[in-house]
Amino acid sequence: MTMGTILRISTDEFPFVKDKNHIESLPHLIVVPGTLRSQWVQEVRTLFRPKSIDIFLYDCPKSGNEEFWSASGPFAHSRQSPENKIILTTMPVSV
Repeated sequence: MTMGTILRISTDEFPFVKDKNHIESLPHLIVVPGTLRSQWVQEVRTLFRPKSIDIFLYDCPKSGNEEFWSASGPFAHSRQSPENKIILTTMPVSV
């Protein structure tokens, strides 16, 4: 499979990148069950060199989390480039 084939598959599956020459580097969002959050943090930390990424634990109550995204919040104060920011949040587990 050539790179051209891979790009065609990607643009077919993700039409929002079809007419783009450059895909913007953005933070990563990982959504996990609440019971596995600490395990995911440890696993992500083992994959990267120390201080090469920032991991943000995003808790979102029903009232929202404006402080997280504000100019004085932790996300804005990170010195990492966007692609080196990982936001880890949880979802409820349905039984």
